[in-house]
Amino acid sequence: MTGFAGADGGVDNRTDQAARNLPLAAGLGAAAVPATDLVSLIFGRFSPLLTRDPVARGDEMLVRSMARDEQTPEQIAQAVEAAQAAGQSEYRAVDAAGRNSQRVGAMAAKTPGPARNDISQTLAARQQEQGQRIGSYVDDALGAQGPDAYATEQGIVNARRTAAQPLYDEAYKAPAPQGAFYDETLGRQSVQDAIRSAEKVAAEKQIPISDMFTEVPNPNPTKTQVLTGLVDPNGNPIMRTEVSDETIRVPTVRGWDLIKRELDAKVNQLYKAGDTTAAEAVKETRNALRGQLSTDVPKYGEALAKYADDSTSLEAIQTGRDLINARNADEAKASMRDIPENKRDLPRIGAAREIGVKLENQRAGQDKTLSFDTPNMQGKLDVLVDDPLVRAIFNQRLMRERDMVRAGRALTGGSSTYENLVDGQAVGDAGSALTALLSGNIMRAAGLAGGHALGALSRAATGMNEETATHVGQRLLSNDPQEIRSLADLFRQVQDHVHAPSLTPAVGSAGLNAPRTGNSDDRRGR
Repeated sequence: MTGFAGADGGVDNRTDQAARNLPLAAGLGAAAVPATDLVSLIFGRFSPLLTRDPVARGDEMLVRSMARDEQTPEQIAQAVEAAQAAGQSEYRAVDAAGRNSQRVGAMAAKTPGPARNDISQTLAARQQEQGQRIGSYVDDALGAQGPDAYATEQGIVNARRTAAQPLYDEAYKAPAPQGAFYDETLGRQSVQDAIRSAEKVAAEKQIPISDMFTEVPNPNPTKTQVLTGLVDPNGNPIMRTEVSDETIRVPTVRGWDLIKRELDAKVNQLYKAGDTTAAEAVKETRNALRGQLSTDVPKYGEALAKYADDSTSLEAIQTGRDLINARNADEAKASMRDIPENKRDLPRIGAAREIGVKLENQRAGQDKTLSFDTPNMQGKLDVLVDDPLVRAIFNQRLMRERDMVRAGRALTGGSSTYENLVDGQAVGDAGSALTALLSGNIMRAAGLAGGHALGALSRAATGMNEETATHVGQRLLSNDPQEIRSLADLFRQVQDHVHAPSLTPAVGSAGLNAPRTGNSDDRRGR
């Protein structure tokens, strides 16, 4: 009838056109019955899904993906609770979820609407703060108790200074040390410069000059012969001896301590200026003075043992920083070998500060956990963190940070090639159906078209609209264990059916393997 009604000309032309179209009409008619049955099957199967509440649809997608990942809501909730107990409230359900659940999150993140922005902004902001979080884990592992490593460092220094002060006060009461060593030391240029600086410090702190210096008998006074104006019986002038410099000013113990501290400052200044040769020379003088004072004034030695000085503390801190920059773990071990165990707190804090600086210098969105994955860094951490429990807690925190990085990439990164092919299957099926129809393979075209229609409705029924994407995003970004556990009942209902065979592949396969209406040779000959 189509050829008869649509042809031009008279009855003969219309009859001839209808006759030529008869095979095609017969084929389409034969395909109409199974196609009609197929459409009925499609709508009978998916109409309940198409009318489902978007929130319920999102929850079902999530629990099905959890079942495919062989995870339960309870397991994910427990992982989130463990993270919160370790101080990682940024850890979310998606971080503990498996690959299939993260794939559902990626679908939500790619769906136009509020969810796309919310997910990407939340994950980006979290990654921006990763350096600060890892820095705090390092501080905890290495013993920093304050708001940061620097505050802890200053707290340790001040506490030691306070504890040692009574010992210094006792040492300052000892008589001023004297002898050839001190006479020779006073003649050195660096010590003369330090004396002038110490006098300025004493004046600024209103320290009496008598606390810094004292007068003692001069062992080598100056003796001068002068005329008296008298003569002896022989007429010779009578001379008398005048003694000058009978006493000399020498530093007290406190004075020597102030001089030593000025030498400390000079050593640090020269090192910072890059003048290593001069720094080593002054350092040698400083170390000799410190050792001699400790021997001659035992209380001073005790005070140094309790709290050496600011310079020694800075050197200990620098040892820790150098350890992090060491070429390998063996070099790091060597740098700590000579430090007593009870004195290793400052090197550990120095190491924490150096790690913090390195984290700050990395790009904002960079994965900060990578620098801890090398054997070199692992060996250095073995030197610094000798408590197995502390090290285990640190490693667990880093592992969760790695989970967060992977989840962020899974949700906001690009799809894999396989996933892109799956998402593009509908286009391929539709094109194949059209090609089969144009080439005369009616049954194959009907099968492909049916499979394409079924696949389209399946994606519509199980896919995402704006509301579903928003709900899925909220579920996966939740850090509320109870909200995650609320999916338990639905999970139990569907977990026995997640591996049920899909109808779409069967229909597509049937279409691809349907017999053709003719052979290729006949078609090429036409």
